[in-house]
Amino acid sequence: MTKQDLRRAFEIAKKGSSKYDSLDWSLGFGMSDYEPRHITVDMLANLISYQCACLDGSWDQVALNEIAEHGKRKFVVVD
Repeated sequence: MTKQDLRRAFEIAKKGSSKYDSLDWSLGFGMSDYEPRHITVDMLANLISYQCACLDGSWDQVALNEIAEHGKRKFVVVD
């Protein structure tokens, strides 16, 4: 995952327009034995929405940074 992929997914997450609704693929993505996965931008946007959206409309930057840190090694974004 690149920074550009993360930005694109974050824009989709902010709009609430992700078309992917399952998070099964992401369970344990921070664990050392999690195998790299091929995902779409929509899948990443859905993960960002689930992990980072706060009820007051703000975004949890710590959670977003965790996705960025683990995602650069664990996610291969394909279109």
